[in-house]
Amino acid sequence: MSETRAAWAGLLEVLAEAGERFAGEDWTVVDDRDVAEAHRTIAHILQSGLVSHAEFDPERPVWRRIVTPTRKFSGDNADAIYFEAPIRGDRTYRITGNLTQAVYTAFTVEAGANNGSYPDRTDGMLNDTQFDVATDGSYEIILGGEPQDRNWLGLSDDAGRLTSRHYFEWASSVAGTDVHLPLTIANLDPPDGPPPPWDDDLVAAAIRRVTNHVRSKTIDGPQRAGRA
Repeated sequence: MSETRAAWAGLLEVLAEAGERFAGEDWTVVDDRDVAEAHRTIAHILQSGLVSHAEFDPERPVWRRIVTPTRKFSGDNADAIYFEAPIRGDRTYRITGNLTQAVYTAFTVEAGANNGSYPDRTDGMLNDTQFDVATDGSYEIILGGEPQDRNWLGLSDDAGRLTSRHYFEWASSVAGTDVHLPLTIANLDPPDGPPPPWDDDLVAAAIRRVTNHVRSKTIDGPQRAGRA
């Protein structure tokens, strides 16, 4: 059996187990409405894994929106927009962006998991009171590399993901609007040449990251007190 087929089978097994346990009595899900909503949550988590973790390349990072009006989980805030990008601790990145009327903007480094699983810890944070912002709302931050006096956020060896949070105080939910937030991330230590072709090993690894993401947010997550 190819690595890809084995990884795919593993994903289906985790989805089946999540459907039985996370959407079942282990998580105190008993009536039909709750069962339906639990399966919808699993589908949203799967969608998140496919969007953010299948195409996970810290050498060529891309910002991806974490939650949307049709992809919700983990207690997201209706007044916030969240993005994430893959990173690695031995690289240096440049972030550029604009506050765009946000009343609070912050970047956090998550470490301890670059395989799709839930991170072990938050390893660093920088908010808009801690970095310089131009009069037009634009800013530039360096991530990793040699320490700098301002607009710099360090990276630990096992850094795996960068999350941005943008909070608004609008009359309506910003999460449901099509607001444009200028945000870029560039690797300042890029590898030579094009990315490697997608082969059996790379596709299998991508599927396993999705599997780990689904597992960590469902059947490996906390249960109601008194259940194990």
